[in-house]
Amino acid sequence: QAHASYPRPNSQASAMPSSGVSSFALQFADLLGSEDADLELLVGPKRESFRVHSLVMKVRSPYFRALLSSGMRESRQQSVDLPSLSAKYFPLLLQF
Repeated sequence: QAHASYPRPNSQASAMPSSGVSSFALQFADLLGSEDADLELLVGPKRESFRVHSLVMKVRSPYFRALLSSGMRESRQQSVDLPSLSAKYFPLLLQF
């Protein structure tokens, strides 16, 4: 199954490009969908695949922190179904 592609902030590689996007933000964006991601999110009714780092998701989102740290079934699996979310807009959510 093909993984979703993620938009990357438009910027130069300097520490603080003229667009205002830091090198940290660019490096963070490079993590999205990287091959070493440890969690697959299956989003929407068609279960579109998004590869993410579970640690990043836990740090950035109280929802994912609870979901992935609570001992619930999802915290022990390598994939999580999110059928009620929109796969079309999910890449934007990941960038937020």
